[in-house]
Amino acid sequence: MYNFKDYWKKSTVTFKSRLQIKRKTMELTPLIDVVFLLLIFFMLTSSFISQPGIKINLPKALTGQLLQQDTLVLTITEDNRIYFNNKRILFKELKDKLK
Repeated sequence: MYNFKDYWKKSTVTFKSRLQIKRKTMELTPLIDVVFLLLIFFMLTSSFISQPGIKINLPKALTGQLLQQDTLVLTITEDNRIYFNNKRILFKELKDKLK
């Protein structure tokens, strides 16, 4: 009588022996060479010439004033007291002080 297991083992072995997996690799050296050649080409062909124009010295303003920046401090305590620049104020006065 013919044994199915023996047949299966023989067929798989012969199948595996015929099938050869070849891994294809990509060489990166030529790719890197081309990238560097393109980089050098674009660096050499681009122009680094400054645009022509007239150089001028602008006058400095004599009458200009610096803007004074005031710091406003608003403090609200745990018991809901409001202090504006370290002075206690009422909530009604807050709107007028912030204008």
